[in-house]
Amino acid sequence: DQKIKKNFKSFNAQFPPDKVFNSMAPEFVSERRKQLQTYLDDAMAVPEIAAFRELHDFLGIPTYLKELEEEQADQAQKERKRTAKPEDDRPETYLRMIERAKLDGSR
Repeated sequence: DQKIKKNFKSFNAQFPPDKVFNSMAPEFVSERRKQLQTYLDDAMAVPEIAAFRELHDFLGIPTYLKELEEEQADQAQKERKRTAKPEDDRPETYLRMIERAKLDGSR
């Protein structure tokens, strides 16, 4: 919770309180588990927190971050292709050949 609050100041969900006495009572354990799940759900609903490497390490899910990074890279590549001009994909030598043909007046 401290690292999340330090790195994501706008996240203000309350971490469930712990108690020293009777902390293993079944009712307390069940209620605390629900509260922790709610806290984690709230945290994971924030994309920046969901991608926070230290949280993944703490939860033991480092592969999620790798998959997320791969997905983001794929999306970025698709966006580049979507916004790219056709000449961006052509090799420079091909462009030079076209320019030479234009200058020569041939096709």
